[in-house]
Amino acid sequence: MIRVATKDDRALILALRAEFEAEVPPELWVDDDADYEWTVVLLAADVAFAGIDRKGDRTWLLDMLYVKPEARGQGLGTELIRAAAAHAKEQGAEMLALEVQERNADARRLYDKLGFTTYDRLMATPVAGLLSAD
Repeated sequence: MIRVATKDDRALILALRAEFEAEVPPELWVDDDADYEWTVVLLAADVAFAGIDRKGDRTWLLDMLYVKPEARGQGLGTELIRAAAAHAKEQGAEMLALEVQERNADARRLYDKLGFTTYDRLMATPVAGLLSAD
């Protein structure tokens, strides 16, 4: 059962987020948003969550999706994404967007299966490398 998280779920959300960050390779840059709180967090028991944000009148962003390894393969990721889409639609949105690391093949397969399409590509490189290049 998917539900909207409350303030009482803060410790659980932080624990799940820490597990996500320990498992997913870090970005090429360091984020300093460790205390960031999403507009809405959806929970699947104590094993999975989705953090979503309104990006505009027509678009919400699925900012983070995590399912504990022992709970994978049961459709929770799909359920959370569909719950995020339902929430976004209730708020008047027409689109649910997300970002995914190229190397996260499992997540990309799920997103492809659900119909997500690549619109933009975010690229990054360390500044020091650019400055030392000939």
